[in-house]
Amino acid sequence: RWGFVRLTGLAPAARIAVQLCDRTGSLAGPPPTVIGESPLLITLDDRGRVQVRPSKSLAQHPFLSDPDAHEWLRGVEASAVEIDLREHEHINSLTVAWLLHLNQACAPVPVNLVRVSRQAITQLTQLRLNHLMAISAA
Repeated sequence: RWGFVRLTGLAPAARIAVQLCDRTGSLAGPPPTVIGESPLLITLDDRGRVQVRPSKSLAQHPFLSDPDAHEWLRGVEASAVEIDLREHEHINSLTVAWLLHLNQACAPVPVNLVRVSRQAITQLTQLRLNHLMAISAA
């Protein structure tokens, strides 16, 4: 029978990242602040890119009001961070704020928005986010 792995002495941002990826509560210390299913699917590809796919319900999820929603990426060592927005036809102000916080937390690692709908590209371009991160169409 397999046991749980217990991680101790993690930097705060690393703790948040592990808690987001593993909701089993196996970390030493208090449980994560957000309980329930994560609104993010997070993967790491062969080229060292962190790929984040937010669920369609991200904008309504209480997770967005938690600083952990973007702090988990602070200090990430990756070639890039890709946010896959294929499930988001429109982008609301909460999602825009989350994207801006993610971009800031990831610096100097580039953030790329991929599989973005035409309408969302228009919105993000009007808000000039295309000057902060690369945006590519669906």
